[in-house]
Amino acid sequence: MNKQLWLSLALVLVGTVLAYFSFFRFQEARASARWPSVQGVVVSSEVAPVSDGGSSGFAADVLYEYSVNGVLHRARAVTLERRTFDTESGAAEIASRYGEGAQVQVHYNTADPSQAVLEAGGPVPNVMMLGGGVVAVVFGMSGVVISLTSRR
Repeated sequence: MNKQLWLSLALVLVGTVLAYFSFFRFQEARASARWPSVQGVVVSSEVAPVSDGGSSGFAADVLYEYSVNGVLHRARAVTLERRTFDTESGAAEIASRYGEGAQVQVHYNTADPSQAVLEAGGPVPNVMMLGGGVVAVVFGMSGVVISLTSRR
């Protein structure tokens, strides 16, 4: 097999894996938009430095409490996907929306009430990853077709 075919097949594989995982994450985010909500209260809200595999940044660290069927839960997720920022200002904007003591609507998963978010729904990065995976598969398949037809 030639180099172009191998590269094209690798692109198809990477695109398929990216699309597969982002699709299910996107579906989970969409499902969260249908989760019921209860009143909760913010316990603490601050900007925290985060480090993730070599890159670093800042994220809003919001701790809140809520009760489902008489059971008290604590959670930290603002959205299903934790957003990190290069500067403190982006994280501070999110943290400022959820000041200590603030009453908030908490959306919780009925299958697992300990899983909750303050902002339900699908964040844009999931759609972008899904789209990127699909584009990679399309370009990879085009390369495979071109490589195989040029051999004849």
